[in-house]
Amino acid sequence: MSRFNLTFSGEIVAGVDPERAKQRFGKMFDIDDPERIERFFSGDTVTLRRGLDRKTAAQYYQDLRKIGLVSELVKTSTRDTVNALVDAPAATPDPAEAPADQQISSRKDTPDTTPSKQAAASKPPRKKLSLRRKKNNGNEPRGKAGAAGKAQQAKKTASAESARKAEQEAARRIAAEEAARRNAEEAVAARRKAEEEEARRIAAEQAALQKAEEAAEALRRAEEAEAKREAAEEAARQQAEEEEAKRRAAEEAARKQAEEEEAQRKATEEAARKQAEEEEARRKAAEEAARKQAKEEAARHRAAEEAARQQAEQEQARREQAEAAARQQTEEAESRRVAAEKAALRRADEAEQRKAEAEQAKRAAAEEARMRREAELEAARLKTELEAARQSATTADSVGQSAPPREAGKGPLRTSLEVPNRNKQPLMSRKRQAGEPNLYQLRAFRNTPAVRNRAGKAAASLRRNLLLAAIALLGLIASVWHGERFIDDPRVSGADALATQAGGGPVMLAGDQLLLHNRAGLGEEQFGIDTLGLLELQGPMLLTADGTLIASGILATANTAESPGLLRCRLAERSCAPYSDQLSGVAIDAMVQNPVDGSLLLVDATRGLLSKVAADGSLVQQSNIPVPAAPSLALQSGLLFINSTLGPAISVLRYDDAAFGQQLDEVLLMPPPALQAKQTAVGSFAWSAGSWWVTLFNPASNSTGLYRFDDDWNFQQLVSSSEQPAVTIIPWNQKTLVNTGSDPRIMRYNSDGQEEVPLVSDLLQDLVDSQRQQAGLQQLLWRAALVTCAAAAIIALAFAWLNHLRTLVYKSRRERGAEPLEDLSDSLLWIDPADNRQGRLRQRTLSYALLALAISGIAISQSVSVLQLAALLIAMAGPALALVLVQRRTIGGIALHGQRLVLVDHAGLYHLGEGPQVSYRGHFILIDDVVVFTGNRLLPGFDPGQLGHDLRPRLAGAVRVDANTVMIKLLQAQHPLAQGALAILICLGAALAILALQGIF
Repeated sequence: MSRFNLTFSGEIVAGVDPERAKQRFGKMFDIDDPERIERFFSGDTVTLRRGLDRKTAAQYYQDLRKIGLVSELVKTSTRDTVNALVDAPAATPDPAEAPADQQISSRKDTPDTTPSKQAAASKPPRKKLSLRRKKNNGNEPRGKAGAAGKAQQAKKTASAESARKAEQEAARRIAAEEAARRNAEEAVAARRKAEEEEARRIAAEQAALQKAEEAAEALRRAEEAEAKREAAEEAARQQAEEEEAKRRAAEEAARKQAEEEEAQRKATEEAARKQAEEEEARRKAAEEAARKQAKEEAARHRAAEEAARQQAEQEQARREQAEAAARQQTEEAESRRVAAEKAALRRADEAEQRKAEAEQAKRAAAEEARMRREAELEAARLKTELEAARQSATTADSVGQSAPPREAGKGPLRTSLEVPNRNKQPLMSRKRQAGEPNLYQLRAFRNTPAVRNRAGKAAASLRRNLLLAAIALLGLIASVWHGERFIDDPRVSGADALATQAGGGPVMLAGDQLLLHNRAGLGEEQFGIDTLGLLELQGPMLLTADGTLIASGILATANTAESPGLLRCRLAERSCAPYSDQLSGVAIDAMVQNPVDGSLLLVDATRGLLSKVAADGSLVQQSNIPVPAAPSLALQSGLLFINSTLGPAISVLRYDDAAFGQQLDEVLLMPPPALQAKQTAVGSFAWSAGSWWVTLFNPASNSTGLYRFDDDWNFQQLVSSSEQPAVTIIPWNQKTLVNTGSDPRIMRYNSDGQEEVPLVSDLLQDLVDSQRQQAGLQQLLWRAALVTCAAAAIIALAFAWLNHLRTLVYKSRRERGAEPLEDLSDSLLWIDPADNRQGRLRQRTLSYALLALAISGIAISQSVSVLQLAALLIAMAGPALALVLVQRRTIGGIALHGQRLVLVDHAGLYHLGEGPQVSYRGHFILIDDVVVFTGNRLLPGFDPGQLGHDLRPRLAGAVRVDANTVMIKLLQAQHPLAQGALAILICLGAALAILALQGIF
């Protein structure tokens, strides 16, 4: 068992008050002497407690930590603690040490855990103690006093020896108690373990006993099941023998019939073969004639193409010659126009220069005349001042000579008429011009490495954007190609087939789900056809009296290439089996059950075959009859009724074995509403609630009417009319159900032909809603993918086009840095901005706001949808943002310095240039990256008069650039017009995206 010693070296946690920590330490260990407490904080390691268990040691450590002191736990063992107590010297404790009951001892370092080292470490303190005491008693007299001291020392040694023995005895006793306690704990643990083993053994015996009882019960149930199985096998064997006998008889009859049919088939095949050979000969002859005719047509077509090609080449040559001549004439006219413009501009410059020289000469003559007038006035003033001075001097001489003469060096004589020196007047500050920007905030254009490398960066961006556009286009093509496969059309829009039984609820087939209902029409159970072991199940369906479902389908164990066959499904047992092995290849388009013997009458519309199958699955009779595309059968009064192929009639047939399929009568149905609507074909019909219910439809317009007749086929009433010819009539007790298959609601009528509340299956409605929701989500994801890919492709292509233009624009550019404006600031002539520019822009903004408000009102009055209104508002927000951007940003500045131009853009970037260094296009002037918009009627900029009089002559040698260059420079400079155009395009694209996604919501 581990033990711990608690040691302390006087360390205090940073931030803790030392005095308060010492007080808490003394209170914790019951030490009242401050000097004694101070010795614990001298830096020496002190053992505060020895042989503590883990919990107590941890508690002491945490308590010291709480008062702000750092202690240390030294791990020992019980044996080490006992040995330390046994080997401890019997020395008198130091005054700085704690009392013996607290086990506090002082040491310089942490003691070793071995007893020998502890004993060795305890000897030096005894030596130091004896030396210290000897030093304290060094002033005592020798002789008797020394002898008395030795005797006293011997006595103390003897008492210390006895105390040491007592401590060793106590340590041995403690060790023995510890060993006894440990033995008791081990005995208790062993007893507890034995009890647990006994409990587990009893539990295992009980479990084994329970398992034996369960095994006996299972054996008994297995014996009972085996007995039942043997009885069932015996009954099944007997039934199989009976069925085998019947099957052999049926096979013999079928074999004879097959032989007859085989002979007839061979004769038919021989006739068909001869006819096919004749048809093949005629076909080959026709093909040969067609081939020759096609060859001739191809030759004529090639000759016509060759003539057309030669004529097209001649036309192309003539067109190219005409274009070259026109281009040459255009170039000559353009050169003549340019020469004329240059001559006119040169003459205008010369006239302007002559006018400027004349004005300068005129100003020089006026200045010279003004200076002469000022000199004359100055001379007159001086003359007047001299006369006044002489008069004052004469007056002073006549009055007397009492005033002392003026000393030399006292400065010139000043009079009240003295004119100040013109050269010492302070200089006036230059007046700021109207269109002049703040020159201290301007930045000069610099030809940095980033500017020089723009063409290479644009080419790299072009390649990246083309790659992204290709990826987006591939995604768009894949989305369009796989869209129809990805989106599953809702397979269930209503009940595909419906079957009822007397006194029970309907069974509906919806997709691959069977829905069972109670007699009130409420859903009870839903399961998939896979639980019946089927791959496919389709209508028509019948429900027998015992709840067996008869329908057409494919078993999961059958080959997927097989056609559906007639199945007998026991819904309670979740199992299906073939109804008959003799109906292979027979399609089931309509069927009805004879309630007398349980036999089935089946119709194959493709082959025109009427079959009769017994209840045990044996084929009884077959007959070929005229069958419409959508047949319907009914049994009533011992007769078989089927809709006719000749018109609005129902054929009456015999179904007895002697005259199976023979027609007895034809019932013609001609109710007045049907004649008026030209409904001349019979669809589904059934005997229900004491009446005949028949659907008549128009083959051209598909208009359908539901009619009711009495038992003698006399017309009673038109129940309803619709535009859906695919209608199935199902009797249900005293109600008549009409199922369209495209609506979850099934119409319900009473015996009088009045419409009641439709039968709505909650199971069918949930299935339809879930499939519609899934289809809607798939449609949403597909359209979102299309819109995303299309938008990504358009954006990537737009950026690729812009980078292509940037490559062309910056490829041949030779940018240069701008000169400083400090030396030119006083001689620049700045063009004034347009009058009341901000007011006119605000007027444009207000006019557009009123126009947008009017358009919104008109849209709301036309009852547009919420998405369309949102798209309209977003589209109209683009021009509004553009107007706000243009209004809030400055127009920059244009200055003239001789023939040079100084351009300052909206961001304070300026550049200087003249001649071909300046570019222009329409209302834009450019020098490298500095673009200035001069304004137009819609967006005013600078004074039109100064632009035409001062700026236009200096653009004679400028270069006219194309619109792409201006667009790239506007985008590079982040001009407000470019930002406004981007805002318009973004808002317009967002509006178009909302309109494209309108179909989703």
